[in-house]
Amino acid sequence: MATNGFHPRGVYAASVTPFKPDESLDLDRLGPHVDFMIDAGIKGVMVIGGCGEYANLTPDERRAVVTEAVKVVDGRVPVVVGALAPSTREVIDIGEHAAGTGAQALLVLPPYYIKPSFDGVLQHFETVVKETGMDVIAYNIPGRTGTNLLIEHLREIADIPGIVALKECERDVAAISLKIAALEDKLPVLSGDDDLGFATLLSGARGAIWASANITPKLCVDLYDACVAGNVSEALRLHNRLNAIFATWMLPNHPGPLKQAMTLLGRTAGPARSPLQPMTQHQFANLEAALKADGAVA
Repeated sequence: MATNGFHPRGVYAASVTPFKPDESLDLDRLGPHVDFMIDAGIKGVMVIGGCGEYANLTPDERRAVVTEAVKVVDGRVPVVVGALAPSTREVIDIGEHAAGTGAQALLVLPPYYIKPSFDGVLQHFETVVKETGMDVIAYNIPGRTGTNLLIEHLREIADIPGIVALKECERDVAAISLKIAALEDKLPVLSGDDDLGFATLLSGARGAIWASANITPKLCVDLYDACVAGNVSEALRLHNRLNAIFATWMLPNHPGPLKQAMTLLGRTAGPARSPLQPMTQHQFANLEAALKADGAVA
C-alpha cells in the first residue's frame, strides 16, 4: 500500500487551470477557486489533470501550477498532481518536482499513443513510484489511452508498493462493480466519471475525483455523504440534480464548457486553451437553462 501513508477518501476536485483571455496562465485566480472548493467540503485538490489541461501546458507551466496550488492549499487538504505523460522519464520529472513542493500524490495513467505491452505499463508504474518516492493513484481511462486496465492487470498494479488507489473511468458500471469487489482493500477505487458516481459509490468506491466540483462542490460532497451513509433515496435525488447539469457541459472541447459554466456562476477561470473551442449558442443555452433550473444562477 502507501509509501507515505496517503489514503484518499471523499470527494477530490479535478481542478481547472485558470487562463487569461489571451490563454496565458492566470495563477492569481487559482487561490480563490481552491478556497471556494475547500470551503464547500472537498477533501483534496487534483491539479494539471485532464480537466486542468495537462496536454495544453508546457513543462514550465505545469511546474508553476503545481507550485502555486501547493502554496494556496497550504496543507488544508492533500494535493494530487496529474502526471499524464506517455513517457516514463517525463512522468518522473513531474513527480520529482511535485515531491519537492510537498504535494501528496501523483495521478498516473498507462502510456498512450506508444502502446506498450502490459509489462511496459507495469514497469511504468513501478519506475515512477521508485524514482519519485511519491504515492500514486493509478488512472484507468480507456477512452483516452486506448488501454483498459482489467482486474488481472489491476491485481498486479496493486502489488506495487506506493500504488494507493485507482481512479476509474471505465464506462461499464457492471465492470466497475466487479473491480471494486475483486480488489477490495488491496486497491481502493475512486469514481472518476461524475455521472457514474452514484452507482460507483454505492458499489463500494472509497471516494471520487470529479470535475463537477469546480462548479457544484457542495452538491458533490452531499452526494458522496449520502451514498456513504446508505441514504439511497437522497443520493438518487442529488445524483439526478448533478447529472442534469453535468450532461450540459460534458461535451467535446472539455473543459471549455466547464469553464463557461464557471463564468456563468461568477467564478471566471478564462477560456480553455486552443485548439479547444467554446460551446455553440445552442449548447450554451442548454447549460444556462440547466443552471437556472437547479437554482445555481438567477
